[in-house]
Formats: sequence, structure tokens, C-alpha cells
Amino acid sequence: MAIILFDDSAHLSLLPLTYTRPVADLRIGILTIAEKWARHLDTTFSFQTQPHLQTKFALKKGVDDLYINGSVCPDEGLTEAITQLKTGEALKQGDFLIAAKADPAADFTTIVDYSPFLTASNIPKIFLARTILSCAAILR
Repeated sequence: MAIILFDDSAHLSLLPLTYTRPVADLRIGILTIAEKWARHLDTTFSFQTQPHLQTKFALKKGVDDLYINGSVCPDEGLTEAITQLKTGEALKQGDFLIAAKADPAADFTTIVDYSPFLTASNIPKIFLARTILSCAAILR
């Protein structure tokens, strides 16, 4: 299983930071969002991003891929919910697609509603996420 971190409309609200990289390649603290997912799920990752970035940030598809929204930051509860997805299932909050065990453009047989989670959907939220994650690390 490989993780494919996909960009949604968050890349527009994170400009100019996302001119040169996918949303999941932005740093929140010492690690990027992609590196955080790789550590939580203990696997490799690739990006499904804007066409002008796709040559540098290659998409590597495999068998039984897990698509995760690149703006969503991992936590233990979300990681557990995502690992329990079966093929054809998606994890959403309202209309916001968090993760899917198939191509995110496909129709899903089952949609599981999930909340709350932390997302980096605009520049102020990136700095807020750093603060929240730092405080959470101190409190553990």
C-alpha cells in the first residue's frame, strides 16, 4: 500500500507557498505533512498535485493505494479511521474528502463521516497548527 497525497482547492488559498510544491510538502514544525503521514502509517508516499508540479513530485501508483487529502494533518484517531477503510470506502466530513481507499474522483460505495481533524487550508492555519502540535507534544 502506498500513500498518495492529493491536492484539493487548498492549494489556491496557500499561494504563494504552493506555487513550487504540493500542499502536503509544506512544513508544519520540523516535518512536512507528507513526512508526518509516512511516520503515522509507516509507508512511502507520492503526490497527486498540479500539472506543472507533477514532474518534480512524481505520482507512484501501486496496488491498494490510499489517497489522503494533502492538507489534512495526521493524528492517532484519524490514522486509525483511515487504516480501517476498505477498498471503495471514503472518509469525509460533509463535502470535504479526507481520505479514500480508491481514486478520489471515483464514486464510493461507503462514505464514513469523521470529525474533528486539523487541516492546513490557509496560511494562518499553518501557524496555528504548529502551535497546537507543539502544545500537544508538550502535554504528552
